[in-house]
Amino acid sequence: MDIDFCETPDAFILKRGDSSLWCSRIDGRLEVRPAIEETGQMVGVVYGYLGSIRLTPQSDKKLVVVSECTPLGLYPGRQHMVYRIDKIALITLSPFPFRDYDMLGAYAPKRRDVVPNPKLIADYQKARGGESEKMSKEKEKIEKRCQEELLRMFNGSESFYFSNDFDLTKSLNLNDEEKGDTPIWRQADPTYFWNYHMLGDLIETAKKRGPQTEKLYSPWLLPIIQGYIEINQPLTEPPQSSPQPRKKLSPLPFSLALISRRSRFRAGTRYKRRGIDAEGHVANHVETEQILAYGKQRFSFVLLRGSIPIYWSQPGTRYRPPPQLDRTPDESQSAFRRHFDDLIARYDRVVAINLVEQSGREGIVGSAYDRQAESYDNEKLACVSFDFHKHCKGMHYENVALLVDSLELTSKKMRFFWKNADSVLSRQIGVFRVNCMDCLDRTNVVQSALARAVLEIILFKISLKNPDENLAASWTSIFQDMWANNGDAISRQYAGTDALKGDYTRTGERKWAGVVRDGLNSANRFYVNLFRDRYRQDVIDVMQGERGDSDVDKEWTMVKEEDLTSFMRYCQDRLVPENEAAAGGCQTWALLLIQGEAGAGEEEAVFMVTAIAFYVVKCDVDGEDVKEFEKLPIEDVERIIVGLGDAGRECMQIECAHDIRRTFTTLRSSQGGDVLKGIIDALARVRKAEIGVDTEVIRRRIDARTGKGLGRRAVRLSSQYLIRQSAKMFRGVRRRANAMSSPDLTRKFAQKKREDLGRSQFYAKETPDLLVPVFRERNKSRTQFLDL
Repeated sequence: MDIDFCETPDAFILKRGDSSLWCSRIDGRLEVRPAIEETGQMVGVVYGYLGSIRLTPQSDKKLVVVSECTPLGLYPGRQHMVYRIDKIALITLSPFPFRDYDMLGAYAPKRRDVVPNPKLIADYQKARGGESEKMSKEKEKIEKRCQEELLRMFNGSESFYFSNDFDLTKSLNLNDEEKGDTPIWRQADPTYFWNYHMLGDLIETAKKRGPQTEKLYSPWLLPIIQGYIEINQPLTEPPQSSPQPRKKLSPLPFSLALISRRSRFRAGTRYKRRGIDAEGHVANHVETEQILAYGKQRFSFVLLRGSIPIYWSQPGTRYRPPPQLDRTPDESQSAFRRHFDDLIARYDRVVAINLVEQSGREGIVGSAYDRQAESYDNEKLACVSFDFHKHCKGMHYENVALLVDSLELTSKKMRFFWKNADSVLSRQIGVFRVNCMDCLDRTNVVQSALARAVLEIILFKISLKNPDENLAASWTSIFQDMWANNGDAISRQYAGTDALKGDYTRTGERKWAGVVRDGLNSANRFYVNLFRDRYRQDVIDVMQGERGDSDVDKEWTMVKEEDLTSFMRYCQDRLVPENEAAAGGCQTWALLLIQGEAGAGEEEAVFMVTAIAFYVVKCDVDGEDVKEFEKLPIEDVERIIVGLGDAGRECMQIECAHDIRRTFTTLRSSQGGDVLKGIIDALARVRKAEIGVDTEVIRRRIDARTGKGLGRRAVRLSSQYLIRQSAKMFRGVRRRANAMSSPDLTRKFAQKKREDLGRSQFYAKETPDLLVPVFRERNKSRTQFLDL
């Protein structure tokens, strides 16, 4: 149902049906009232109210409303429409004129600005307190960056979904009955109710006032989920590939859907949120539900993913920094126990599938996970270790079937949710919890394989497919695309790029083009995680109420310092050759490069000195991108000038001679002359060691117009160029592929793969049925283990 958006000089008013939400433009108070026919001037139409947010403690409260959405289809087996949020609008609660004309649509030609009341503006400014102009500008800059990140999270991201009359936060296994008059915000699971905190004030008020006011408040308490939803309906082709079905099909259509729900607890981005917290919440916790509807029958199967449930992290700015344990085993045990106690309370049994490498850099967290599971000592937890990279080495992703086949009996015992028109015929008892390091790429491949196996079991149960038949080509294509899209969506939300290994999930084949694409995506992840994730993480913390009333100005200053430090290390790693850095080290400073008159062209820069050269690297104002850099030999330095620049601030100018031309590099430090003195000392010391000559340092006024900035030797770089440079490590993939065409190497590889598979199938030799896994106990722990 559409929501009318109106304004008066002192309030914004949202009207839907018999209820209206009054939002004060003076003090930010929200009040629900019965709707009145003629109230305020019409501004436009919105499609949902998501809550209010204050991006910094000092900023104005903003309303978050849905300005554009797309209907995806009816929830399978139900007559409830599901919507994807395509765009939101942020409405600042202040008495100044509202000018978000994108929201007006057809109302724009008819609208006149509401004339602000001078007294209301005076009251508003008094309430905010007297702030200096400089402080206000700083806070506006911080707020603007927060707002950009919030809009980027919603607009065009295909990440948030809602239904006006159905609870999307629960699976069918928990939400099979219509709740009648109970509003969906009361039914919703707080774990996946993503805007719970933004609606917190209204929820608390509605609870206090009791059931008699629920109808009035319900239009303004709309739960949304973050994740992915795809609904494929109707499917009219039979699911089996053979021309003769097991039984005569009725003309009823099929509907196949996938719903992923990301937890709002410990929410965040890849390197900023890892492992577990004290409450037992893990990073990147996602519940994925596959739903099949056929006539009046509905089937559902749920899988989980989530970070390794111990205290661990990956600090540093290196590409794929090594993981480290942050707490002792005793400290992790309490959080580990809380996590699995909650999962067992929800799903009854848990089969935890660990896909990390059992040795090497990932082995430290895999072993710690194993030890915690032993100590947990619970018969309702079974742990499966499957070293994905070992078993699928050489692009043999078909070996995932080894894991799926070994768990077939387990999945049959786990069952699935099944309901017909009259009653529930089966409920899912237990859940597969799958993890790798990021819980993205390997996890999505394995989850899609498990989901396909269960789908085929369901089709066999209702006599629509024989066990030895393949799925129809159209069903296979829809299924693979659906799971590949899901993997890409979850990966973008957590890591900033599409999923790796997505070509296998989408086509069932692993190709070299996919490997190269993964290399670029992996390098892009590194860039995004290094420079952009911190801003997104802070916005997510604000949305979920994790920040509180901390000193945001101080926090964002620390953010900038951290990002600049990361950028300086990034420049060293990417621009300075290893042999050059190893020969005499590399000293790095953050400075301002002056170009143009009166310092008007100041740009942030990184200055690096090695044993044979110095580097000047220009970056953007947020330290997120290299624009260009220049490398100049130390021997080219003729003299250094120190003095006041055009703006009356201490600067230094490095004069160099290259062949028949001269360049002047003018630099200034925001931290004062001590930094410049340190640079001069470093240049003089290195030049003395390199060519045995003292460096001339003179003091005089510096003319910035003489400073030409970067010379013609400057190499212009874009972020995409850096990504390609970072992906050089993947260029050897093609060469190794060509080398594998050698008959001797091919035989050796095949023999090694047979040996690996032989070792992994030790359990099958001990049992007559290859599909029955052998779970075993360790140290008399009731937790069961299976190592593949």
